[in-house]
Amino acid sequence: MRKIVVKKGDRFGRLIVLSEIPRRSNSRWILCACDCGLLKETRLNDARMGKVKSCGCFHREMASKASTTHGRSNDPVYRVWASMVERCSSPDCSSYPRYGGRGIEVCERWLKFENFISDMGERPEGNVRYTIERVNNELGYSKDNCKWATYAEQSNNTSANVLIEFRGVTRNLTQWCRELSIPVGAMIHRIRAGWSTEEAFGTPHPSPYRVRRKDVGI
Repeated sequence: MRKIVVKKGDRFGRLIVLSEIPRRSNSRWILCACDCGLLKETRLNDARMGKVKSCGCFHREMASKASTTHGRSNDPVYRVWASMVERCSSPDCSSYPRYGGRGIEVCERWLKFENFISDMGERPEGNVRYTIERVNNELGYSKDNCKWATYAEQSNNTSANVLIEFRGVTRNLTQWCRELSIPVGAMIHRIRAGWSTEEAFGTPHPSPYRVRRKDVGI
């Protein structure tokens, strides 16, 4: 296979290549200068595939602009939107490998919070907490592929039926939750926050430490 040639001055989004740096985990890495002036180290393939387009300034600018134009940065529905965008666009997010890292994207229209609200409407109210769910887990976030859903409804989606091996035994998520006496919603909450299989399934419910809120679409 012919080696991909990358040279100083090549541009990927907001990033300009400065040099190639030593491999990590058998992947080629590059050092880049972002248009904002900061340096960014990233995998060459991530830059070429468009998974990494800046040092992270794009997401920060977008979130800042949204919070100053709509005045709803403290609303739960805004946190749902911001979390959705972060896990699809920020490699620093612990959930990124399961979203942006595998090609799940937020449609261009939804990169603006006002459009997201216009298409989805306000999050349903009540005693049950709702979050954003993709109808087809292989597709990205868009009006045609998303709905407001409870954690119980999410458990019936494909992800809840994926087989998971834990301590030498393989079962689906629902079966494990039933056996371990952990609510499905709590388990999904842990997995989305980036817990390892051992942590998520081996920690009793309620857990002695909290899931990091910023990584969860709540």
